Amino acid sequence: MRTTVRRSIQIVSAVCLTYLLWRQNFITAVRPLYSWASWLDPLAGLANLLRGALPLLSLISLAALLIAVFLGRVFCGYVCPVGTLLDLIADLKKAVHWGGLRPGDKTRVWLERLRWIILGGAVGLILLGYSLALFVDPLVLWPRDFWLLINKEIPWSLIAVVLLGMVSFPRFWCRFVCPAGSTFSLAGRMRGASRLAGGKCTKCRVCVRHCPMMNVSSEIGFGSDCLHCGVCSRKCPARCLDKPASLVPVDKGRRDLLLSSGAGLSLLVIGGIARAVKGATVIGGRRWARLLRPPGALEERDFLAACQRCGQCLSVCPTKVLRPSGLESGLLGLWTPRFVPRLGRCMFCNACDQVCPTKALAVMPPEKLRLGTAVIHRHLCLAWNKGIKCLLCVETCPRFAIRINADGRPVIDEERCFGCGACEAHCPVADSAVILTNRGEIRRRER
Repeated sequence: MRTTVRRSIQIVSAVCLTYLLWRQNFITAVRPLYSWASWLDPLAGLANLLRGALPLLSLISLAALLIAVFLGRVFCGYVCPVGTLLDLIADLKKAVHWGGLRPGDKTRVWLERLRWIILGGAVGLILLGYSLALFVDPLVLWPRDFWLLINKEIPWSLIAVVLLGMVSFPRFWCRFVCPAGSTFSLAGRMRGASRLAGGKCTKCRVCVRHCPMMNVSSEIGFGSDCLHCGVCSRKCPARCLDKPASLVPVDKGRRDLLLSSGAGLSLLVIGGIARAVKGATVIGGRRWARLLRPPGALEERDFLAACQRCGQCLSVCPTKVLRPSGLESGLLGLWTPRFVPRLGRCMFCNACDQVCPTKALAVMPPEKLRLGTAVIHRHLCLAWNKGIKCLLCVETCPRFAIRINADGRPVIDEERCFGCGACEAHCPVADSAVILTNRGEIRRRER
């Protein structure tokens, strides 16, 4: 019964979160809801708060932490969509009788240290303002791979997580990699005690072998990584886990916490130096002229630091002209959104600004909206090069920023052009004779 209830809650939670992502495209009022739901993750909440989000929403993160203190990782066991997917993978593994590889005691010690180093590093980067630390966060990973799926592309992050769950024990990623899960585990250690099995425990270690989190130990009982999934209770042959359990002091892992704190402090120092160096994504001293950002974007250095790479702006764009960046914006700019005018024009609808959780994109006054300036390549233009009176760019420009000169050829009025990209989208030339560059763009300054 407990398993059925838990699985029902998991599926409802995953469906609701996915539904919010899907409905962002159609209902304006729904757009900020998923960003608010991301506050259930304390790390994402911290990043959002430092980026100027509503302080009142931090109560959601605080409530999630308080629940974790008393109940452990119930968010991971009942709400997290990635966790739900991994539990479904575990069910498939049971059907083919494959339990997966489980690390030995020595390997487990090193993996435990690694998880705290990952957590410390993530917190250090977030405190510096680098939301890139949330790239593998479940509530950031889910919308990003959702966008990939609906665009018929490969969801690399989810595939990596699923492969880990298939090769190793089901929740390997949750236990040793996920920074949000480590945060909840750390909160659970504040209880100061661990629950031991009650009744006549025979030390058969069945519960230890079947725990999806490798959280049960015959020596320390149920640790702070308990999902409250009930697997141990169902598998126990003596049914001793159904009876009142005793409490024992828990080792709070001071060495692990020191490793975590050391990693965070190291990244604070390194990140502070990096933030002092301007142009982290500049190649050869200049940013690529064709790298265009969505409307309301922060200045490039601050934008790269603020962007979570969640992909919500990509999925909500009505004209589908936003695409994830590759290495054209540098290694730090990987998977940040960029505007590709060849796919269509920007409508300046502010949909991307409304869903951005960290305010890397925000609504700007209409008079300050300018994504760049169009440039005509005369050697490619049909009107300039071949004398053909095409003039599609003139007809499609919504601001009448392209006029016809005395010779009947198009000329850009740079004062009127605000970079919507309509001219490039409609140009009939294969490589586009008119292109949009980031020259003259207006970017938002961080306060």
